[in-house]
Amino acid sequence: MDATASWSFRERRQRILVATAGMLFEFFAAAGAALLWVNTGPGAIHSLALNILIVASVSTLLFNANPLLRYDGYYILSDLLDIPNLQPRSLAHLKHLARRYLFGLTHSSSPTESQKEAFWLTGYGILSGIYRLLVYGGIILFVADRFLLAGMLMAVFCLLIWGILPIGRFINYLLTSPELNRVRPKAVITSLFAFVLIAALLMAVPLPNRFRAPGILEATNHIEISTQTDGQLVEVFRSNGSPVNEGDPLFKLVSPELGIELKLVVAQKDEVLSLQQQEAVLQGDSARLTLQKRLVALNDKLAELQRRQQSLLVSASQSGIWFAPQQKQLIGSWLPRGIKLGEIIANDHFRFTAVIRQEEAANIFSLQSAEQSIVRLAGIENSEFRVKNYQVIPFEQGKLPSAVLGWKGGGTIPVTGTDVQGLQTIEPFFRISADLENAGDQALRHGHSGQIRFNLPAEPLMKQLYRKTRQFLQQRYQT
Repeated sequence: MDATASWSFRERRQRILVATAGMLFEFFAAAGAALLWVNTGPGAIHSLALNILIVASVSTLLFNANPLLRYDGYYILSDLLDIPNLQPRSLAHLKHLARRYLFGLTHSSSPTESQKEAFWLTGYGILSGIYRLLVYGGIILFVADRFLLAGMLMAVFCLLIWGILPIGRFINYLLTSPELNRVRPKAVITSLFAFVLIAALLMAVPLPNRFRAPGILEATNHIEISTQTDGQLVEVFRSNGSPVNEGDPLFKLVSPELGIELKLVVAQKDEVLSLQQQEAVLQGDSARLTLQKRLVALNDKLAELQRRQQSLLVSASQSGIWFAPQQKQLIGSWLPRGIKLGEIIANDHFRFTAVIRQEEAANIFSLQSAEQSIVRLAGIENSEFRVKNYQVIPFEQGKLPSAVLGWKGGGTIPVTGTDVQGLQTIEPFFRISADLENAGDQALRHGHSGQIRFNLPAEPLMKQLYRKTRQFLQQRYQT
């Protein structure tokens, strides 16, 4: 159907409803796909429903509902603002501003009819131009990831269309346009001045140079409590978040198999002792030596079993706050050895542990001091802590200090899909540990996520962009 015929409607509400009809149907299809996806198991239908759900909801919001592209959202915004031909009029208004205020063409007229229209057309023209560059840049990267040569050709074509040809047309306009006959010297001088100013800002003027790294707040005195032997969790002595002292009982496990094995070893030891007391058996040195070796082995095994039996009662190894959010769900479960039950955290001193990507490693190793480095914690207003000193662990690592820093925990660090815990990273990283000033003056908690900001020596913007572009290309395409 030809939806443009909706412009014949007199009421704005009716025109907007026609523009949103396609998106409303797609959202309806997404809702149906969501119900199908929730009520099906792994398989072709389950995967197809998920794909329909994403395409009919996320892509609709990003593209159809986006007013910066000429899709449904563009016409909806045009109706809401009551400004027809929004995009061409915004470009014409931006050209008017350049002619009027840069070149001095007093007879230049704007396509706007009011100050309100001028405001919206100026903002829309700038934002839509920036967004188009971002969209086409993303498309080029998407193609280059799969076909590098095709991506390079697209990049060259876009550079020609958006860079070289517009510059050539602009130079031709300055030199030959009849409307600039009276103000041509001023237009040329203004353009040259603007070019020199932009070039100076990009290549000569030092600008702030900094980078950020995600991390978590860690208590210096914290220890993980794990099971030392296999057993069934039957009793919990301390609730989550309660203070504990060293030696306080936390959990109790039971292991019938361990008790049976312990009784068996005791019986074997009694048998060996009984044989040693029988003088008829001990007729030779070899028999006596064999019984002694077996007794030593049984004593060692008995000591190990007794240690394991004592470890069925899990106690606090230090004083602090006991954190075990899942302890109630574990009651009655059989826990193998080495399973983490919780943590004991002493909130008296904290350090911030951050993850430094490989492309920023050279900067952090060349940084002379931690002066003016700042740590900000997520979700806490005005939570700025200055870094007193820091330490960089000088070798690459591949396991995050916390899952909240990775993709699976809502962080920014890429992790492998095979790691259930979400700690194994796709690329190696460097770890940095920083001491914070005045960290003891506020109520902080272990595991709080945040960012650390390092201030590097000021550099021109072009130098910073050139370095980041090279790092990006080397990392993504190994060029």
